[in-house]
Amino acid sequence: MLETISLVLVWVSTRAFLWIALGIAWFAWRQLRQAPPTLLGILLLPTLFIGSLAIHFLISKPLFIDLPKQQQYLAEHGIPTKGCIYSVQDTSVYVNRMPMLKITLDYHFKGQDYRTELKQITPHSALAEIRRGECFLLLVDPEDPTSIRFH
Repeated sequence: MLETISLVLVWVSTRAFLWIALGIAWFAWRQLRQAPPTLLGILLLPTLFIGSLAIHFLISKPLFIDLPKQQQYLAEHGIPTKGCIYSVQDTSVYVNRMPMLKITLDYHFKGQDYRTELKQITPHSALAEIRRGECFLLLVDPEDPTSIRFH
């Protein structure tokens, strides 16, 4: 039940700016039909409409729609590979009081060596395990070997 509610909330929040843009367009259309154009109708409403669409397609969609799809794709189609940490840097970003780390990983895939950076939210209990030289199992995208995630 909680999982269903969570999925509905994510679905609504990822599309909120799109719904706002549609609401602004509807309001502008209604205003322009009823009265002659005003400064509000000419400048502000199109700016709000374009701004809401820009926020949806430039911020909300890549972070909340495309990224989970990529993670799901890697979980289903990724090829397991051993990767070792080359460096770890703190990004000074915290999500739910957990630090986001920039981890540089070295791994060998299909006869070539790769070095890829990955930003990962890390629980405090796992911080001791994430240090230079530690090796982990990774999932690598067979079509784009620079797209990885921890297994």
